[in-house]
Amino acid sequence: DDGLAHLQSLTQLRHLNLHFCHDITDDGLVHLKHLPLQCLDLSRCNITNVALGHLQRLPLQRLELEHCYAITDEGLMHLKNLPLQHLNLNLCEFSKYGLAHLQSLQQLKHLNLAYCGKITDAGLANLLTLPLQHLDLERSQITRAGLVQLKELTQLEYLNVTDVQHSKG
Repeated sequence: DDGLAHLQSLTQLRHLNLHFCHDITDDGLVHLKHLPLQCLDLSRCNITNVALGHLQRLPLQRLELEHCYAITDEGLMHLKNLPLQHLNLNLCEFSKYGLAHLQSLQQLKHLNLAYCGKITDAGLANLLTLPLQHLDLERSQITRAGLVQLKELTQLEYLNVTDVQHSKG
Protein backbone atom coordinates (compact mmCIF):
# COMPACT_ATOMS: atom_id res chain seq x y z
CA ASP A 1 0.00 0.00 0.00
CA ASP A 2 2.69 2.49 0.97
CA GLY A 3 4.52 1.81 -2.28
CA LEU A 4 1.64 3.29 -4.25
CA ALA A 5 2.40 6.67 -2.67
CA HIS A 6 5.57 6.78 -4.78
CA LEU A 7 3.50 6.65 -7.97
CA GLN A 8 1.85 10.00 -7.30
CA SER A 9 4.62 11.84 -9.14
CA LEU A 10 4.04 9.84 -12.36
CA THR A 11 1.79 12.46 -13.89
CA GLN A 12 1.82 10.81 -17.32
CA LEU A 13 0.87 7.32 -16.08
CA ARG A 14 -2.09 6.03 -18.10
CA HIS A 15 -1.94 2.24 -17.56
CA LEU A 16 -1.35 0.49 -14.24
CA ASN A 17 -1.46 -3.27 -13.72
CA LEU A 18 -1.67 -4.39 -10.08
CA HIS A 19 -3.08 -7.84 -10.88
CA PHE A 20 -2.39 -10.36 -8.09
CA CYS A 21 -0.96 -7.71 -5.74
CA HIS A 22 -2.59 -9.16 -2.64
CA ASP A 23 -1.04 -6.49 -0.41
CA ILE A 24 -2.94 -3.72 -2.21
CA THR A 25 -5.92 -2.63 -0.12
CA ASP A 26 -8.43 0.21 -0.04
CA ASP A 27 -5.98 2.45 1.81
CA GLY A 28 -3.33 2.18 -0.89
CA LEU A 29 -5.64 3.22 -3.70
CA VAL A 30 -6.12 6.67 -2.22
CA HIS A 31 -2.67 7.47 -3.67
CA LEU A 32 -3.94 6.93 -7.21
CA LYS A 33 -6.88 9.30 -7.16
CA HIS A 34 -5.05 12.20 -8.86
CA LEU A 35 -3.33 10.21 -11.61
CA PRO A 36 -4.57 10.36 -15.23
CA LEU A 37 -5.14 6.59 -15.31
CA GLN A 38 -7.15 5.30 -18.23
CA CYS A 39 -6.57 1.57 -17.60
CA LEU A 40 -6.35 -0.04 -14.18
CA ASP A 41 -6.15 -3.74 -13.32
CA LEU A 42 -6.97 -4.54 -9.69
CA SER A 43 -7.84 -8.18 -10.31
CA ARG A 44 -7.27 -10.39 -7.28
CA CYS A 45 -6.33 -7.46 -5.07
CA ASN A 46 -7.59 -7.28 -1.50
CA ILE A 47 -10.01 -4.39 -2.07
CA THR A 48 -13.57 -3.57 -1.05
CA ASN A 49 -16.25 -1.07 -2.05
CA VAL A 50 -14.23 1.67 -0.31
CA ALA A 51 -11.46 1.34 -2.91
CA LEU A 52 -13.88 2.09 -5.73
CA GLY A 53 -14.72 5.37 -4.00
CA HIS A 54 -11.08 6.43 -4.46
CA LEU A 55 -11.35 5.78 -8.21
CA GLN A 56 -14.56 7.63 -9.00
CA ARG A 57 -12.91 10.76 -10.41
CA LEU A 58 -10.31 9.03 -12.58
CA PRO A 59 -10.61 9.14 -16.38
CA LEU A 60 -10.77 5.32 -16.45
CA GLN A 61 -11.76 3.72 -19.73
CA ARG A 62 -10.82 0.19 -18.68
CA LEU A 63 -11.20 -1.33 -15.22
CA GLU A 64 -10.39 -4.92 -14.28
CA LEU A 65 -11.88 -6.15 -10.98
CA GLU A 66 -11.81 -9.91 -11.56
CA HIS A 67 -11.86 -12.00 -8.37
CA CYS A 68 -12.49 -8.98 -6.15
CA TYR A 69 -14.98 -10.84 -3.97
CA ALA A 70 -15.60 -7.94 -1.60
CA ILE A 71 -17.04 -5.70 -4.35
CA THR A 72 -20.80 -5.61 -3.83
CA ASP A 73 -23.85 -3.70 -5.08
CA GLU A 74 -22.89 -0.61 -3.07
CA GLY A 75 -19.41 -0.53 -4.59
CA LEU A 76 -20.67 -0.40 -8.15
CA MET A 77 -22.33 2.92 -7.32
CA HIS A 78 -18.85 4.52 -7.44
CA LEU A 79 -18.43 3.53 -11.10
CA LYS A 80 -21.51 5.26 -12.48
CA ASN A 81 -19.78 8.46 -13.62
CA LEU A 82 -16.63 6.93 -15.10
CA PRO A 83 -16.03 7.02 -18.88
CA LEU A 84 -15.63 3.23 -18.90
CA GLN A 85 -15.56 1.34 -22.16
CA HIS A 86 -14.35 -1.98 -20.70
CA LEU A 87 -15.37 -3.41 -17.32
CA ASN A 88 -14.42 -6.83 -15.99
CA LEU A 89 -16.43 -7.93 -12.94
CA ASN A 90 -15.80 -11.66 -13.33
CA LEU A 91 -16.32 -13.46 -10.00
CA CYS A 92 -17.56 -10.44 -8.05
CA GLU A 93 -20.40 -10.58 -5.51
CA PHE A 94 -23.15 -8.20 -6.60
CA SER A 95 -26.73 -8.56 -7.84
CA LYS A 96 -29.30 -6.86 -10.05
CA TYR A 97 -29.21 -3.89 -7.69
CA GLY A 98 -25.54 -3.33 -8.43
CA LEU A 99 -26.15 -3.60 -12.16
CA ALA A 100 -28.56 -0.67 -11.88
CA HIS A 101 -25.53 1.56 -11.18
CA LEU A 102 -24.05 0.60 -14.56
CA GLN A 103 -26.97 2.03 -16.58
CA SER A 104 -25.24 5.41 -16.83
CA LEU A 105 -22.10 3.93 -18.45
CA GLN A 106 -23.17 4.94 -21.94
CA GLN A 107 -19.69 4.35 -23.41
CA LEU A 108 -19.45 0.77 -22.12
CA LYS A 109 -18.75 -1.68 -24.94
CA HIS A 110 -17.20 -4.66 -23.11
CA LEU A 111 -18.72 -6.16 -19.95
CA ASN A 112 -17.62 -9.37 -18.28
CA LEU A 113 -20.07 -10.75 -15.71
CA ALA A 114 -18.89 -14.37 -15.89
CA TYR A 115 -19.30 -16.39 -12.70
CA CYS A 116 -21.35 -13.68 -11.05
CA GLY A 117 -23.83 -16.10 -9.53
CA LYS A 118 -26.29 -13.46 -8.34
CA ILE A 119 -26.93 -12.07 -11.83
CA THR A 120 -30.47 -12.98 -12.91
CA ASP A 121 -32.90 -12.09 -15.68
CA ALA A 122 -34.13 -9.09 -13.67
CA GLY A 123 -30.63 -7.62 -13.63
CA LEU A 124 -30.28 -7.76 -17.40
CA ALA A 125 -32.88 -5.01 -17.82
CA ASN A 126 -30.27 -2.59 -16.46
CA LEU A 127 -27.94 -3.34 -19.35
CA LEU A 128 -30.30 -3.07 -22.30
CA THR A 129 -29.61 0.60 -23.08
CA LEU A 130 -25.83 0.19 -23.09
CA PRO A 131 -23.88 0.10 -26.39
CA LEU A 132 -22.42 -3.31 -25.52
CA GLN A 133 -20.45 -5.15 -28.18
CA HIS A 134 -19.06 -7.86 -25.88
CA LEU A 135 -21.02 -9.49 -23.04
CA ASP A 136 -19.90 -12.46 -20.97
CA LEU A 137 -22.60 -14.07 -18.80
CA GLU A 138 -20.96 -17.47 -18.29
CA ARG A 139 -22.25 -19.31 -15.22
CA SER A 140 -24.73 -16.58 -14.31
CA GLN A 141 -28.33 -17.28 -13.26
CA ILE A 142 -29.78 -16.11 -16.59
CA THR A 143 -32.62 -18.22 -17.97
CA ARG A 144 -34.19 -18.48 -21.42
CA ALA A 145 -36.43 -15.54 -20.56
CA GLY A 146 -33.36 -13.46 -19.86
CA LEU A 147 -31.75 -14.49 -23.11
CA VAL A 148 -34.80 -13.15 -24.97
CA GLN A 149 -34.13 -9.70 -23.46
CA LEU A 150 -30.69 -9.64 -25.06
CA LYS A 151 -32.24 -9.00 -28.48
CA GLU A 152 -32.29 -5.33 -27.42
CA LEU A 153 -28.48 -5.26 -27.52
CA THR A 154 -28.30 -4.68 -31.26
CA GLN A 155 -24.59 -3.75 -31.28
CA LEU A 156 -23.56 -7.03 -29.65
CA GLU A 157 -20.76 -8.84 -31.51
CA TYR A 158 -19.74 -11.37 -28.83
CA LEU A 159 -21.95 -13.16 -26.30
CA ASN A 160 -20.90 -15.92 -23.92
CA VAL A 161 -23.75 -17.77 -22.19
CA THR A 162 -21.84 -20.95 -21.43
CA ASP A 163 -23.45 -22.95 -18.64
CA VAL A 164 -26.31 -20.55 -17.91
CA GLN A 165 -29.60 -21.83 -16.53
CA HIS A 166 -31.58 -23.61 -19.19
CA SER A 167 -34.92 -23.60 -17.41
CA LYS A 168 -37.88 -21.89 -19.03
CA GLY A 169 -37.72 -19.13 -16.37
